[in-house]
Amino acid sequence: MVVSDKIDRYDFGLINITDSTYLKSMTTFIKNTDSKSHPELIMGDGIEVTSYGSHACKSGWRSHVTCGYIKGLGTITTDSKGRAFKDHIYYNKSAFQISCAGDSGGSVYSYLQDLKTVGL
Repeated sequence: MVVSDKIDRYDFGLINITDSTYLKSMTTFIKNTDSKSHPELIMGDGIEVTSYGSHACKSGWRSHVTCGYIKGLGTITTDSKGRAFKDHIYYNKSAFQISCAGDSGGSVYSYLQDLKTVGL
């Protein structure tokens, strides 16, 4: 990794790949280590969540892959220190495990045609 940083609410890392041979063969995956049949999820097209009740999943380093149903879009939340965060997705905590420390930067996605291809 060349650089990693956090800008506002986004975590990111950059990898320097100078050989175009590697670029042609690269595929982007999400780790799904709890699944023996699909330990890597192939990232396909991006999709926009526009309605309540939509199925969504997240992949966190500590909490792994968990899924649930969206209860609200564009919500405003606060943390224990009273800091406000806007444009969050609200989900049912009992059906969709809350994130753990170390999960930041994890992917949010929905499954596409099968259980190994996802849309961000």
